Parts: sequence; C-alpha cells; structure tokens
Amino acid sequence: MKSYELPNNVLTSVPEPLVSVRTSTYNHGKYIRQCIEGVLMQKTDFPFEYIIGEDCSTDDTMAIVKEYAEKYPDVIRVVTADRNVGMRGNGERCISMCRGKYVAICEGDDYWTDPYKLQRQVDYMEAHPECPICFTSQDAYLQESESFVRDTCQEIVYYDERDMIRANWVGTLTSLTRASIISEYKDEIQSRIPDFPLGDWTMWLYCSMIGRIVKLPEVTGVYRVLQHSASHTTDTVKQMRFIVETYRMREYFNRLLGINKRWMRFRTYRDAVRFSVRYAKERKERVLPLLCKTLLYVIKNPVSKPSREFRNRVAQLLQKY
Repeated sequence: MKSYELPNNVLTSVPEPLVSVRTSTYNHGKYIRQCIEGVLMQKTDFPFEYIIGEDCSTDDTMAIVKEYAEKYPDVIRVVTADRNVGMRGNGERCISMCRGKYVAICEGDDYWTDPYKLQRQVDYMEAHPECPICFTSQDAYLQESESFVRDTCQEIVYYDERDMIRANWVGTLTSLTRASIISEYKDEIQSRIPDFPLGDWTMWLYCSMIGRIVKLPEVTGVYRVLQHSASHTTDTVKQMRFIVETYRMREYFNRLLGINKRWMRFRTYRDAVRFSVRYAKERKERVLPLLCKTLLYVIKNPVSKPSREFRNRVAQLLQKY
C-alpha cells in the first residue's frame, strides 16, 4: 500500500529547512491541536518544515490535521495512506520525508510549551558539533489524575554510553538529533537488530557512543502519560514483559557496542524477580503467578548475540567519530 502526501507548498516555500519537525498521530483528536500549536508557535531565525504522519484515525484527528494543513500550506506536510500502516510504518515514512540537518519529534499526544525551544537547541548544536543529540527538561502530565509532575533540573547534564545503558534518560518529545546520525542508524543498524519494542532508546544508545548526549535545563514540553501506553499499563503481565524487554535490549547492545558493563545477564534475572514482587504488591496481585510468568518469559526469549561481523561493522562506523 502506497502512502501519499496531501497538497502543500513546503518544498517551494522552504527549499532548505535546517530542522524537520515530525509528528506521528493516530486517534489523538483530544490532543492534536495542542501538539500542532506548540510547533507552529516556534520563533526561529532559520527555516523549518513540519511533517505530520496521520495514520487513518477513527476519530476526528484527520479532520483537524487537514484543517491546519490547509491553513499553513507553507509549513505543514501531511503524509497518510488509505489504511492504517501502524506506529512503526507511520514513523518511518515521516523520517523518510525529513530534509533538515536536524530532526525534532513531538508525537500527537504531547506538546511543546516554549516558543524558543528549537532556537535554543539549534544554537547549542551548532556551537557543539561533537554533540549527536540534545534534549531539554520536560514536565509530565498524568492524564488519569489530571496532574503534573514537574522536572526540577536546573543545570546542563551529560550522558555517556554507561549512563544510557542503565536507563533511557532522553525525552523524545524534546530531542533534537543530527539527521545524518539518524540515517546512519536506520541504514546500518536498525534492520539488523532484534525487534525491541522500546521506541528510540536503541538509537540514543548508539548516539551515546558517538558523543555525550546533552540535556538542557529549560522545560520546553509536556509528556502526556496515558494509561494504555506500552510503558504505562494496568496489565501487570504486559508491564513486566516490557521491563524484561528493556533488559534484553541492554544485554544485546552491551555486546554490540562494546560497552562491557558486567553482569548484564544476571541483572535481567535479578530485576525480573525484583520488579515482579514490587508490582504484585503495589497492585495487590499474587506474587508467585506473576513471578513464574515473568521468569518463563525471560527463559523463552533469550537474547541473541550480535555476530562478530556486525560488531566489527559497528566498530568501524564509530571509529570515524
């Protein structure tokens, strides 16, 4: 099935965008206006394009997106298809359309709050060519309780590969990444690794081997925490499988990138037990059945080892940096 782009003037009005902003959206009718407005309010001294991937929503998301596309034809490019292509397919077609030196992301249920977000980040990246990606502080909005969790960071923070294999510190919604690194990762690495359901964490890990990832202290956006997301779910078994997947990914990338953090396999089993007990108690569920299901999932899904050829290829890519 072929995707297509709605009519617009962006290729003419913005022939050389410095930044490509991309939004993937599906059934975000309640939130998409806030997302789009946060991008359109950006004040910059450089041109940028705004790419929206609309994945055949069943609510009014498409109607809202079309409304903005018709109102801002010199900025907004909308890509869609005649039927749903899924989260990954939607994201990949948006990436393929990006023309900027840098790529920024704001998914359809999140939003930016600072009109100078892009300008601050581009200024930093232009002044620090060794930096592969920078992101900023962000607040979280808990949709169920309608409350905010504020980010209190007040200083620049740096993350290397040993930090990034421990946890995903990067807020995707405030990230600004060099497009050349995204292309390299997609072409050379993504298609050859296991299908870990962890968003962009694997790419951030690769970036951390190129140079330190930087967090700027200004709060520039709000991440909306929805109950049904992969990392936030009321299904405890699904929650535990997601946690196990983070450890499987870390084991694999520890070998692939040569980070050499010790006892990674032990950590997988240890924390499978630890988190099973914790979540069962928090949610008042029986510990033993959840623990057995989690450990069985770990045993049945062992981490594959990257081939020597693949490890050598990745090492060659990283040498040039």
